[in-house]
Order: sequence, then C-alpha cells, then structure tokens
Amino acid sequence: MLTNKTVDRESQQKLYVQMFSIIKDKIEQREWPAGSQIPTEDELCTTYDVSKATVRMAIAELVRSGYLRKQQGKGTFVSHALPDLGITMKTKLTEDMFGEGVVARKEVLVKGVKVPPEVVPDIEEADVCLTPFYEMMQQRARKKIQKVIQMIEIAEMTGDAAAILKSEKGAPMLLLHRLLVGADGKPLAYTRLMGDGKKYKLQTELIQIA
Repeated sequence: MLTNKTVDRESQQKLYVQMFSIIKDKIEQREWPAGSQIPTEDELCTTYDVSKATVRMAIAELVRSGYLRKQQGKGTFVSHALPDLGITMKTKLTEDMFGEGVVARKEVLVKGVKVPPEVVPDIEEADVCLTPFYEMMQQRARKKIQKVIQMIEIAEMTGDAAAILKSEKGAPMLLLHRLLVGADGKPLAYTRLMGDGKKYKLQTELIQIA
C-alpha cells in the first residue's frame, strides 16, 4: 500500500513534524521495509519541496524513536516498523514511595557520568533532585524510552545503604530496580531506588491511549 501524503503549507503543524509523519507512515505501511535504505536528504527535499534543515530534523527524530538508523558514509536505513498494537496502556512512572511516617527527600550523594556522553548529552549538568529521572531521560536522551523493566524486592539493609538511610544494618529494605530500554532494544539507563521502613505503597499512573 503506497502512501501519498504531501506537505501542507497551510497547516499550522510544523513542516518537520509533517515530514516525520510522512516518513513514519511509509515505514509502518512497509513501503520502506526494514533494512531498506531511504531516499537521500536531497531527494526528500526535491520530492516534498522542503529545506534540508526540515528533512534533517525529521530524520533525527525518527532515529531517536527507533524507526531509522544512520550508517556513516552509507546513508540512512529503516531499523524496523514498530508494531501497531491498537489500544495500549501508557505508563507514567512516578518516583515517589509512600511509607508510614515517611517524608520523601532527595539528596545528591554521588554524582558522575555513568553512560556514554552520546546517549545523554550534558547529563552531568542536570539537577536530578529537581527533575524526575524518567522525565529527564525523555527530554535529554538521543533515543526515546520504549520500554521500562521494573523489579521490586524486599532485601536486607547493607552497610552502605544503612549509612545513607541512617538505619540499622540487616533491617528490611525496599529495593526497586528500573531498566530503561530504547526502541532498538538496547538499555539506556538503570536506576535503583532504596527505602527503609516496614510498610510501603507504590503509586503508578496508567493512561490509556489509542
């Protein structure tokens, strides 16, 4: 099935957003199948009568979303067409843990770069106490988060954790692991949340989207 969308200059939607939609539709409709090379920037500019800046912005966002990948000196190729799952559940992650008599407080104990700079540019400048980590990754990472793998366990307080949380070594501790995965299936970041106390309630907000 061929898609014949064109750029509508009378639309209030930005041109690069329209180009993003045009290219994405061609990929999802398998007009440009996985592994195939898409037309060059010059060819796209000529076909849709837009500037190179518009095409580059659209392609950059498609790469970040996992639809396209660039090969140095060769061109831009289709990674895969993300499946149409129909109605899905979009999860908004919260980082708050509510415990009996617990007052949540954030404090930077150790700060440093743990991921390659090309994955999250200028992450060392981010204030992780003011911005939720998930939101920061969505805004700063070169690739969008496609999946979050979360594991919750009850563990014993270790020496380091006990010192940080000002608790007794061996006391029960809630341990929450989160692995953020990009659209290409590769890990983007890993977080570990620890909390002391005997009772917790974890809040997750689910939003249904079409």
